[in-house]
Amino acid sequence: MANHNGFILLHEDGQTIPAMACETCGEIIKDYRQAGVVWNREDEPRSRVTVLCKTNHCLSKPPYKDKPWQELRDYMVFMAHNTGLKTEADIRGTWESAKGI
Repeated sequence: MANHNGFILLHEDGQTIPAMACETCGEIIKDYRQAGVVWNREDEPRSRVTVLCKTNHCLSKPPYKDKPWQELRDYMVFMAHNTGLKTEADIRGTWESAKGI
């Protein structure tokens, strides 16, 4: 399942579940601490990020190993902040809504 942008949907037991996958090997990323996003600083002011797993060492292989990177979990927290979820109550309300999906 390589050649995608990292964002995927899993279809399990009649549910559609948003998930992430490594853009190199296709590994489904179940623990966001075991993956990272890399970017090319030369592309500034806007860079495309690449989602890579640590499980199969994709994050530490060329051409990515010397690029700037951030743990996927931290990246997703920053992304969540950009959604407008600013308080714990906002997050709890969205979490409850997501349980019904």
